[in-house]
Formats: sequence, structure tokens, C-alpha cells
Amino acid sequence: MSACSGIILGMKHVLNIALTAFFVAGMSFMVQAAAPAVLMQVEVKSSCTDKGAAFEIVNVGQKWPYTAMMRIYTADGKSVISERRLRLAVGQKVTIAVKKEKLSGRTVAVWIEPQWYKRDFKFDAIADCT
Repeated sequence: MSACSGIILGMKHVLNIALTAFFVAGMSFMVQAAAPAVLMQVEVKSSCTDKGAAFEIVNVGQKWPYTAMMRIYTADGKSVISERRLRLAVGQKVTIAVKKEKLSGRTVAVWIEPQWYKRDFKFDAIADCT
């Protein structure tokens, strides 16, 4: 792969550079790179109610450029109970409820996976409503 094609392929990913110049066969090209990645910044709180568990998700960062997958897991991480696509604006808050019938006496957890960057799997909040 040439340096030129490597830079062009790299443009598919969000780069944290302002301007890149490169030369190929005596010709110069200027490439404007995308803005730095918007990292997801959320506050996630869990609570137990008489109807089951609830997760409150608040975007405390910038508007999300794309959707993210919000998944509710059993706390052992082996099965997904529910999933939903989200795209939150600045300060937007959503509450996701898990009914007692779905809990079946299990501890549940939530993890949000953004589409615009890779984020390590780690629960954002856990609800132990057993």
C-alpha cells in the first residue's frame, strides 16, 4: 500500500489532525481531515422501583454525531435482555425501564456502545434489584 492510499484509507477514521500535505509522482495534494472525534460523555444512574429496574442516561458532553447501541445485559454479561439505538443531544436525558418479569431475580447492567469510535466493554451501571 502506498503512503497516498494509506492516508486516503485512514480518512475513513476520524483523525485528530488539521491539515495533511503529501506528494505523489511530483504532484502535491492537500487533504482536509475531519474534526477530532466526539467522545461520549454520559452519566448513567441505576435505580430499583416496585415495577423493576431503571437506568437514567444523561449526555453531559457534546451532541452525538451518530447513534449508539444501548444494551441491557444480565450482570454476568452472558445475555442481552434488551437493546435500543440512541442519539442524544447536549443535556438530553432518557430513562430505560426493565420490568420485574424480565429481571427474573437477576442483577442487570447497561452498556452503551457508540458507533463512531471503539469503546472497551465495561458496564456503565448495574442494578441489583433482587
